[in-house]
Amino acid sequence: MDISVVTTVYNAEKYITDCIESVQKQKLPPNITFEHIIVDDGSTDNTKDIIEKLQNKYPNIKYFSYGKLGRAKALNKAIDNSGGSYIANLDSDDLFLPNKLYFQYKFMTTHEDCDLLCTGFTTFNENISLNFSEKESYRIVGQSLFKKNIVNHSSVLFRRQPLLKIGKYNENRTSQVDLELWLRYLYHNMTIYCLDTILTGKRIHANQSFERGNRIKYLKGSAEVKLKYIFKMKKYRYIPAVSFRFFGGMLPERFRAKFRN
Repeated sequence: MDISVVTTVYNAEKYITDCIESVQKQKLPPNITFEHIIVDDGSTDNTKDIIEKLQNKYPNIKYFSYGKLGRAKALNKAIDNSGGSYIANLDSDDLFLPNKLYFQYKFMTTHEDCDLLCTGFTTFNENISLNFSEKESYRIVGQSLFKKNIVNHSSVLFRRQPLLKIGKYNENRTSQVDLELWLRYLYHNMTIYCLDTILTGKRIHANQSFERGNRIKYLKGSAEVKLKYIFKMKKYRYIPAVSFRFFGGMLPERFRAKFRN
């Protein structure tokens, strides 16, 4: 198996069909094989029924349900059940653009030093369409992660063996499981690249924990994990940037938007 896409789901009936269809519509040559591993993290809605119907249409979908595990453990279960040399994550409410996996696969096969590859992404909701941009440029993602996490979780493609070597996702964490993993890559001197091409769509909706008023909890978790690795790696000059990000994140959206623009 060349590529395994892993998705964890919890009460995802509203968006899971779009998610799965975006994987199945990937423009890959016939010689590149792929599968979609889906682990249900204790859904109580119609998520299971929807996925099982789609399995009849797409036999490369593999569905597993273990009850409520928690995000990191569910992600690791998906990886354990996968067989691909490369592993891509796709959150259940997000989308791949059609050339996403092929662009990344080509890059990884020609850049053997790349352990983890992310892409550009665009945000969207029911009222905003996806915008695609194709660029040839790329960059190495380094210690700038202490300032800002530019690695979108649904955009990543892992090389399998480095991911297994550093222990996959940290199951002791209940938040920022993705950011902690990226920083662990840096700590172990592994290389993260980013394609500037927009190949991933991140859906913005009211059910996301960050949008439900948990902003301070989210910001504290991000600051905590960044400071942990700043001290482990002795990169103390990034401490002011973490503080600025934390306090800036508590500003009202109209002010944060000005800073982003």
